Amino acid sequence: MPRMTKDDDPEAYIEAFERTAIQTGLDRSQWGHQLSSLVIDEAQAAYRALSREEAQDYEAIKAAILYRLEISPESYRQAFRARKPRESKRPRGLLQTLRDALQKWLPVGKFDCAGVLDQILLEQFLWDLEEDTQRVALDVIGPLPKSHNGYQYILVLVDYATRFPEAVPLGSITAPKVAEELLKWIAWVGILQEILTDQGTNFMSGVMKALCKTLGITQLRTLVYHPQTNGLVERLNGTIKRLLRHCAQEDPRWWDTLLTPLLFALRDAPQESTHYSPFQLVYGHSPSGLLQVVREEWERPMGLGVSAEEYRRDLQDRIQKAQRIT
Repeated sequence: MPRMTKDDDPEAYIEAFERTAIQTGLDRSQWGHQLSSLVIDEAQAAYRALSREEAQDYEAIKAAILYRLEISPESYRQAFRARKPRESKRPRGLLQTLRDALQKWLPVGKFDCAGVLDQILLEQFLWDLEEDTQRVALDVIGPLPKSHNGYQYILVLVDYATRFPEAVPLGSITAPKVAEELLKWIAWVGILQEILTDQGTNFMSGVMKALCKTLGITQLRTLVYHPQTNGLVERLNGTIKRLLRHCAQEDPRWWDTLLTPLLFALRDAPQESTHYSPFQLVYGHSPSGLLQVVREEWERPMGLGVSAEEYRRDLQDRIQKAQRIT
């Protein structure tokens, strides 16, 4: 097989190499060595960066080359989604390019028909979301009955576009603490364009103003006598309080331990305005299951005197109860 040239498509070249190796009966243990002698430039650099053991493994060599050249499902997704082709092509050629990109982005063996539709439709929906994807509303619930863990307040955040909620139990509401939690949210989702709050001193403080100014965030405020203008977070507050009343009847002072399963239920509930759950809009798929979502809290010692299995069943019961209410 001829040596790779700068004009060759790396992935197509590797596919051609594999076909040639099969047709000529080349022993698979020799594939890696043979390919390494044919590739050039960045592909050759990827091979040389491998350890001695990895350099004997053809699949490891192939994966390293594709990774180095940024050839991945994500790159094919971007190629399929590009509104303008990178190069001028006739309609038939463009159609074939799109077909190839789609097949490599969503291979038939990995995705069934429903999975392909979900990926395409959900991503198109996210593409067409309004510019409010960078707006988050903040509010505070409380004071509540002091929990066994010393919490009395809940800082509530909700993303306007996806309706993804967050609720953080706090012992007290201070401007530095609110700013700290907002910074955690930003570290997770990126710098926001706008935040919407009421006129509370914890939101109007110099700390919050300095944080917003430093990050270039526009701070929007509700009217003094009309906090209902922050309707999205007000509705979320009402839902959280209603769920806590239903789920914490046995011991209201454990309300803070219920926030995690309640958030699970809220994030997995389809929203009337979007027809998707917040979880789907953020992650592109439905939650994979109870244990994966609550593993961190489940494994954290709670001092409840129960086994892990009993705690798991208890959490599942609470989540199901919350889902029935929502």
